[in-house]
Amino acid sequence: MKLEQIENNWAIAAAGLSKKITSYDDKLWGCPWMRYWNRLHPNEKPKHGIFVMQDWGSQTETLKDATLCVEKWFQHPTFLGADKTIHNLLRNGEWISAFIKGDWLITNAVWGLRTDNNKCGYLGDRIHREAYKTIWRPLVLDAVKDNNPIQLVVAGEWARFKDDQSNMDLSNYLAKWDTFAKIPPTISPVTIPGKVIFCAHPCTWHWRNFSGGPPLP
Repeated sequence: MKLEQIENNWAIAAAGLSKKITSYDDKLWGCPWMRYWNRLHPNEKPKHGIFVMQDWGSQTETLKDATLCVEKWFQHPTFLGADKTIHNLLRNGEWISAFIKGDWLITNAVWGLRTDNNKCGYLGDRIHREAYKTIWRPLVLDAVKDNNPIQLVVAGEWARFKDDQSNMDLSNYLAKWDTFAKIPPTISPVTIPGKVIFCAHPCTWHWRNFSGGPPLP
């Protein structure tokens, strides 16, 4: 699915969805990570995996300016700044290399900005149901086309159900989200190749988790 189509679908779904999120200052509903990915790999899917964080944050800015920030971090990683999320995720260069080569996509589950000053905290069931259906479910299903197994790394407690194990099959995980998002089951369920890995949000990473780079294929 093309990025423009996902952005348009999300703009429709997100309008009036919740007072917790809003568009960027240029009235666009997108993801800076995805915008930069699409610039490097137009409408291509990642080869090995997708890394998903909950959302971008609460700072007031345009989507264009936020995307320029991502480009700056990737092109000049010595200027990552003080943000712990960005510093821990990109500091050693392995995630940058994997992204630029097209191996790993980094994205947010919910696109847009928070309306309060809190950068953390669960955005709510209603927002996540729509974001799953409209944004990252289509991204995952597109990535596994042609029976291409991928790894889905989800960062943060927002992505876990109470009975989730440390690692699980991608099919089982998406089935749980389908139920949560009230997506009717298909008559002939298809096995989705791949696995899910849970980790903490990068802002809390130390030596463990994936500060050293993506998991091996």
